[in-house]
Amino acid sequence: MREMRTEEVYNKIDEHVKKAGEYYIIANKNAEKGLYLTAQIQTGAAKAWIEMALDTLEHIPNPIERKALEETYRRLLSNINMDLERLTKLVKERYL
Repeated sequence: MREMRTEEVYNKIDEHVKKAGEYYIIANKNAEKGLYLTAQIQTGAAKAWIEMALDTLEHIPNPIERKALEETYRRLLSNINMDLERLTKLVKERYL
């Protein structure tokens, strides 16, 4: 990846996290409606956006800040993975 200015890095991370949030909110609404397969796909998209944010963290020059953000996003990723497991189970029960 090319060298990015600090401002670019933060903007890119912010963009990734916002996209993840959008997908995650829609996924939860669809899960509430019983649209588990759709919710599973959207949750997977949210996971991918958080993973992209994590990949971009390597460009943050301050190691303390980078570590704090990484811990936060890893916890979020863990929660998303738990939701994916739950949705996978619901999809299997409904469709298989």
